[in-house]
Amino acid sequence: MSRGVTGSEDVATPAGAALLRFLASGDRGRAILLLVRPYSAPELMFQAWVLAMRRTFSREVDSQRVSAYLQGVIDRRGGPVPASHVAELVDLAFNNSQAASRRVKKHLAPVLLDLVRSEFPSGERRAELVHAAEVRVARLRRKSRKRPTREGRVVSSPTGGPTSVVGQILKAQAAYDGELLSSLPDEESGQAAWDVVGRAVVAVLRQRFPQSPSAELMAQFAARTASSSQDVRLDRVLAETVVRDALLVRPTDAFDAPDDLVLHTKIMAFVQAVEDLGLYSWEVDRIIRAAERAAEEAGVRLTAMP
Repeated sequence: MSRGVTGSEDVATPAGAALLRFLASGDRGRAILLLVRPYSAPELMFQAWVLAMRRTFSREVDSQRVSAYLQGVIDRRGGPVPASHVAELVDLAFNNSQAASRRVKKHLAPVLLDLVRSEFPSGERRAELVHAAEVRVARLRRKSRKRPTREGRVVSSPTGGPTSVVGQILKAQAAYDGELLSSLPDEESGQAAWDVVGRAVVAVLRQRFPQSPSAELMAQFAARTASSSQDVRLDRVLAETVVRDALLVRPTDAFDAPDDLVLHTKIMAFVQAVEDLGLYSWEVDRIIRAAERAAEEAGVRLTAMP
């Protein structure tokens, strides 16, 4: 399995291969066959749609363009539909909602095909999208403690990842990989943890918010960050404070909260931004490795992986 900025990633499951054939053919009739496949095929198509939507639109400041796009695709297919249906699709794509009705979910396949034609036109990019969806399905199952799919273990490239303990910890958090997290040693240097996490969260938040976010967008992001944590001390106000500080040209790193809680908040913000952007595993690795290199160049001594 190869990986790079433009490199392809082989799909790892039969469901992934079936989804890739569907995307290559553009035949909507295949969607019915895909959705009745056993195990993970319907979930895989949904997660590929989520990723395609997030990678295309997650940097949008105004949700009106997203809604207009969705309405346009549905209209071409024979719409129009009520605005509430479009709102449900937006909620599905960006808020981790699973509550949309069947009449709304029927629009997923045509929207996915349209996005693939415009944003993922090459076979290499389609394969990368499908493999990322496989990884996402496995990651979300780990998060919810479900059993892994019987169709095979989905893995990412073992090379090119973080080389420090704190980098691996950050990667494991973003992947919801509790097994990896529990197997890692503790980071011995508080400075290393603070520096690498701080640099990584600044980088990913500036991708997530390339323009100054509205109060509403910031509040929504902070609320999701706080709700993803099991630490009751992490509330929306602290999350928003940490995120806004990271987006400053010269962050202050001065907070009215314990250092361990601030560091935890930054990790949760990193994970949430990765989730919102639909980043691939190699993209997460690249961000963390850049943070590691910058920390080392600044004279910070990192604890290397054994």
